[in-house]
Amino acid sequence: MQPDLNQEQRDLLFMSLNHVIHKQMDKLGTADQHTLIDLYKKLEKIYPSNFHISKQSLKNFLEEF
Repeated sequence: MQPDLNQEQRDLLFMSLNHVIHKQMDKLGTADQHTLIDLYKKLEKIYPSNFHISKQSLKNFLEEF
């Protein structure tokens, strides 16, 4: 069962995840980076938001690290 998040909560969730991906990704180990990206992909399927990162950007983050 997934929590019912309103639009503001979904947007805040993805803004926070985006911040971690853009600013803190290099501090995570490789396994944690992949886990975070996998979690992000699962969450974006469940929760629509105006703040999703593009699929290409997610792929680029994994290639960069």
